[in-house]
Order: sequence, then structure tokens, then C-alpha cells
Amino acid sequence: MDKRETAAARNGRVIVVDDEPHQRLIMEEAVKSLGYEVAIADSGEKALAAIRAGSFDVLLTDMQMPGMDGLALLSSVMRYDPSVSVIVVTAHGTIETAVDAMKRGAEDYLLKPVEFEALDLILKRVFGKRDLVRENKKLMSENEALKRDLGIKFHLANAIGKSPQSQKTLEEVKKYMKNRAPVLVLGEQGVGRDDIARMIHYNSPWARSDLIVFDTAHVPEEFHENHLFGEELTIEGGVKTPSRPGLVEKAHMSTLLVMDIHKLHERVQPLLSKVIREEKSQRIGGQKFYHAYVRLIATSTKPEFEKAAESKEFRKDIYDLLRENTIEIAPLRERKEDIPLLIAAAAKRIGGLVGKEIKKIDKDVIDNLAGYDFPGNNHELDAMVESAVIRCNEETLKWENFARPGTQRAAPGAQKK
Repeated sequence: MDKRETAAARNGRVIVVDDEPHQRLIMEEAVKSLGYEVAIADSGEKALAAIRAGSFDVLLTDMQMPGMDGLALLSSVMRYDPSVSVIVVTAHGTIETAVDAMKRGAEDYLLKPVEFEALDLILKRVFGKRDLVRENKKLMSENEALKRDLGIKFHLANAIGKSPQSQKTLEEVKKYMKNRAPVLVLGEQGVGRDDIARMIHYNSPWARSDLIVFDTAHVPEEFHENHLFGEELTIEGGVKTPSRPGLVEKAHMSTLLVMDIHKLHERVQPLLSKVIREEKSQRIGGQKFYHAYVRLIATSTKPEFEKAAESKEFRKDIYDLLRENTIEIAPLRERKEDIPLLIAAAAKRIGGLVGKEIKKIDKDVIDNLAGYDFPGNNHELDAMVESAVIRCNEETLKWENFARPGTQRAAPGAQKK
């Protein structure tokens, strides 16, 4: 094999199937000129045999062939090796067949006479997608290790807080982690509502599955439905919108965390409620139902959740569903006993990230921070400790590390009351 053939094999292997010799030759030369290794077959049966005998990335097949036609070949390939990307070639008058092929698993289609630029574009896109899939598989194995780390981080043994309020929260977490009842986590901004949700998930029977997160505040209302429920394949005016699963579908046999649920678009609320009741989901524009055995955890602040319910912005059925299983997290100002442990944990975690080992917390640090109300709760405390650890050049974290750089004045608002 010469260097050019080696490079072609590295770029990808394509098999071209067409019963017409002239068309087959044109496609073979076109694919080869684009830098891919190419094989040819004059029937669906021979193409299937070649795929079973060898290893191909892409099948480029004509739709109208005697014997095994393009659709039959597509179905056989999808059963034998669904990793093969299939591109169908069809005439203008049979575009409905191409759409049918895509619904059955084809990656894309080309219209006869095939334009070189269109072929180049589609092959680049298909091979680009295949590269992403390979990269995703690599990331998935890395994510397995990450999930093990997450499981450790959110293990009950690592729950931080000895205050009565934190101990009560921990007991409520234990109550909900072994069942799939919907849970509402209430608390001020910064108290760690999503941490409680993660603790429930990573101590549940679904801990090995990804926690699927939807943050209503970061997605415009008009796109809430698209993100949660996905879209079915549509082709209108020659413009193709590919099928895309939504987050609800991805959360099958796992947990869906909806952050700030009081901001969820009214149109989406009954759809989500239906998913929880009926355990199935439907994409926008589709007829098919997908399994959605989903555990819902939602977060909100108590005033905003109650206000949304009273103003009828939030549907009563989903409100009633959630309020039966509620965990309320107290603000940090009401659980000052937790502050020393939170400081130590944050210093250890952040120190590990920046290559510093904090072995001791000076008493002045605890005394000063215990006198502050922390309107930003745990997140504000974490931010203050992070800045202090970065400034610290010793094994002991001191109050002077919390001062503004270049001064001896303590961080704003962190003085004793």
C-alpha cells in the first residue's frame, strides 16, 4: 500500500453500492478523489457481505436496485453493525423514500445527479460526527472515573454540618434517596440546593447514571420545551431539522434536576407532570413515545415558589406533586455551628486544586467569619476561602489572608458584629 492509500485508509473507509456501472464508477472516483479509501459493490447483497467481511465507516447506497434495494440494505446494516453511517442516493421524484430511510437510521441523503461539492460536504460532516462519537466514548470512560469521584464527594459520610438544621436536612436526604418520589429542595441562593440534589442522586439506586440538569435561568423560556423534550426529524422546504433527544429522554432510569423550577414555562409544566405520571416522553413534532422512567428533583426559593403558585404561574398539579416531599435548607446565618467545618473543607478542597496543603485554620479566621451573616450563604463563604487560600503561603490559614491585597484591612463585610 502506497502513502496515498495509507492516508485514505486513515481518513476513512467508504463502500459505494450501485447496480449501474457508470454511476458506480463516477461515485468511486469522486470518493477516492476526496481522500477516502473506497470499495464498490453492484448489489445490496454483495455490499452486505463486504460489510460483514470487512470494516467500513460509511455505506453510500443507491435506493433503487434489483433484489435487495437501498431500504432493505439499510435495515440489514442497522441490525448487523449500527456504527456504519449510511448515506442514501435517490432521484428527485423519490425524496419521500430518502426521508423514510433517515427515519430508519440513515445519516443523510444525496439527490441525483450527485454534485461533487454536496458529496464532499456530507462526507466531511459524517466523518466529523464519527470522530466526535469516538471522542465521546473516550470521554465516557473518563466520566465513569469522574462519577466514582462524585459518588465519593456526595457520599453521606462526607456530609458537612453538625448544626441541628444540617442534621435534619441529612435525615431528610436519607428518607428520599432510596425511593423515586419527586423532591423539592428549597433554600436561599447559595445554600447548596444543587449539592443536596446531587447527594440524593449519588446515594440512590440510579447513582451510576448521569444526573441530568436543566437550569431554567440559563435557557430562554421559549426554548424550555425544546431542551426538555427534544425534536423529531423534520424536513420542510428542503431544510432538515435532525432528530434530537431532550433532557427528559436522557434522564430515563436516572434523575432530572430542574433548577429554579418556579421559572419553568407554563406550557412545559403539564408536559413534565405527565412524564412523571405516565413515565413516557414525546419529542416535538413526533408521534413516537419514548420511555422516561424519571426521578424529578426540583430547586427553588420558598418565597418564589409560593408566589408562582399563588399567581397561577405554576400549575397546581405539579405544585401539589412537589410540595408533598420538600427539603428546606436553612441559611448559613442560622447554622453558625457549621462554619468551622465548612471553612476546613473548602480550604482542603481548594488547596488541593492550587497545589497547597492547608493543615490548620487559625482561630481568628473562625471567630471573624462566625460573626458575619453571609447573605450569599455557602457559596459566598467558599469564594472568600478560595481567595484566602490563594494568598496563603503557609500551612496555616490566617485572618490576614482574608485581607485585601496590599492592606491589612479584612475582607469587606467580614468583621465581627
